[in-house]
Amino acid sequence: TASAPSDDHPAQANPMDIDTNIEIPAEKASVLKGHDSEVFICAWNPMQDLLASGSGDSTARIWHMEDSQQREIILKHCIHRGGQE
Repeated sequence: TASAPSDDHPAQANPMDIDTNIEIPAEKASVLKGHDSEVFICAWNPMQDLLASGSGDSTARIWHMEDSQQREIILKHCIHRGGQE
């Protein structure tokens, strides 16, 4: 969300609301292996260089991008593909 600037409050925008295409050089690209199905969503935390990914295998995983290693945090989704528990 963005807010209009005023004398008391400068303009602010939540960085997660900014949708921008970026080009990643091939030498910076990594293949992350761990999910057993398609990845449907990713979110990056640039402050700690972490990537979160959610997959059709009913897991969410946290990746440390400095070394492309999967963190120990693996979350199992409550609802599986097709809405089944």
